[in-house]
Amino acid sequence: YLLERSEGWGADPEGALDRAEAAARRAQAIDPHHPQVHAILGAVMAMRGRYDEALAALETELAMGYRSDPFVHEWRGVTYLLMGKPEQAIQPLETAIWLSPHDARLSALWRTLAIAYLHVGDLCHARDDAWRAVRTPRPSPRAYETLAAVCAMYGDSECSRKATTELLRIEPRYKALRGGEDVWSKAPEFRTEQADYMESLRKVGLR
Repeated sequence: YLLERSEGWGADPEGALDRAEAAARRAQAIDPHHPQVHAILGAVMAMRGRYDEALAALETELAMGYRSDPFVHEWRGVTYLLMGKPEQAIQPLETAIWLSPHDARLSALWRTLAIAYLHVGDLCHARDDAWRAVRTPRPSPRAYETLAAVCAMYGDSECSRKATTELLRIEPRYKALRGGEDVWSKAPEFRTEQADYMESLRKVGLR
C-alpha cells in the first residue's frame, strides 16, 4: 500500500494510504513490539504531512532496539526532508545506505540523499550522489531525472543531456507518467527549494 501511494501505481493513491494506515495500526494492536510496525506507521504519517507523529513513531521504533533496520533511518531522513529540514535528513539517509549497501532500493536512497544535499545548497554532493544513484545495479528512472536536474543546476549541460536521453530511453513516456513531482510535502521550506528543481526539469524537457 505504501508503494502504491508513493509510486502512484493505482487509480486511488489516497485510498492506498488509508489502507496502509489501517494495516499498520492493526499490526500495532496485534503486536506493538514487532519489527517495523512503528516505522511503517511513521512512513504513513510522513506521507500525510503529520511530521511530528511520523518522527514520534520512528523514534519509538529506534527505542525498541531496531537500529539496524535501514527502513527506519530512511524514513527519518525523508521526514526531515519533507519538513524542510534537509540538514537533519542527511545523517539518517547516510546511515540507511551504510546499513544496506546492497538494498534493492539503493538507487532510491542515493537519489533521496542527493535531493537533501540539493536542498542545503551543496550541488557538488548532490551531483555525486545522483551519479551514485544511476550507477547502482538497478537504477530507478527517477534517479536519472534527479541527475539531469542537478547537472543542469550545476551547469554541466553534457551530463544533463545524457541523463535525460537515458531516462527517455528507459521510459519514453516519462514526462507524461511522472512529471517529476514530489507531492507529499506542503512545507513552504521544502516547496521553495523544490521549485528550482522543477524549473530545471522544465529546462531539460522533463516537465
